[in-house]
Amino acid sequence: GIGYATAQRFVEEGSRVVILDKNPAALDQARSELQLAGTVVADVSNPEDVESLSVLKHAGAACCCWLNTMSSASVS
Repeated sequence: GIGYATAQRFVEEGSRVVILDKNPAALDQARSELQLAGTVVADVSNPEDVESLSVLKHAGAACCCWLNTMSSASVS
């Protein structure tokens, strides 16, 4: 999707990229296909998961760009 393609482009441009997804299988696939700096299992719709991402800052991970490509749909 858009998130994967964006991560791929940043990697191609030489960026160190960490991606997150609530689906561990999707992360495993991305890890095997892209040269990622890391992956994190998290659900950005869950405030506790988002709060836990602050550990990346304390681990010395500099963030110059945060991109949220999460989408949700509601069908009536």
